[in-house]
Amino acid sequence: MSEHLHDVLVREAVAAFYLPDYAAADDFVPAEAGGNYDDEIAAQPFPCIRIVRKTIGVGPERIGWHLLDDIVCRKAGEEWGWAQHLTIHYPTGERRSAYYPEAGPVTAIAMPKMFLALIEALADRKNGYIEQAVTRQQRRALGVTNEYREYIVVRRPNPGCFTIGAIIRRHPQLHAVRGHLRHYKSGRVAVVRPHMRGHGELAQVKDYAIV
Repeated sequence: MSEHLHDVLVREAVAAFYLPDYAAADDFVPAEAGGNYDDEIAAQPFPCIRIVRKTIGVGPERIGWHLLDDIVCRKAGEEWGWAQHLTIHYPTGERRSAYYPEAGPVTAIAMPKMFLALIEALADRKNGYIEQAVTRQQRRALGVTNEYREYIVVRRPNPGCFTIGAIIRRHPQLHAVRGHLRHYKSGRVAVVRPHMRGHGELAQVKDYAIV
């Protein structure tokens, strides 16, 4: 049996972020759903990122169950691809899981809503990030490197939490990308902010004047 794409991508993940739980009845739609997220996606610092969130069941037919959604998003060239692992836990103790491989450019329509939710979380300065310990056995099971880290998204102030800037400085595989103009086939021109991404030694992001 061939290995699922999700499990392959997990091994390339730089970090994992655990988003806050939410109820299935909530109308969870990112604030700008359907809008243009190109600049926000370009500015996010991780070339391969894992996102995990639990959905809690509500209502007569769903009380007691929860859905664990585990998505990995990876950038290859100028395009993003993603793969998903869903696990449903029932009150009876039964568990079912499914994998959904996807590939192609990430857009506001094609990309997972969880990625949009993480983009918004990273941009919210009121958020902090608590590191979750990953044991040697867990690293071995996932196939990740010693540099892989997991973070729980919380609201600040919270004892022991990191800011996103502190997290970026903790990952030496990221590097600086200067601000520049991005030209699209449609003729639209967008300003890409200085940000961290890719592999190599961590460098300081500098401000550049665009002329």
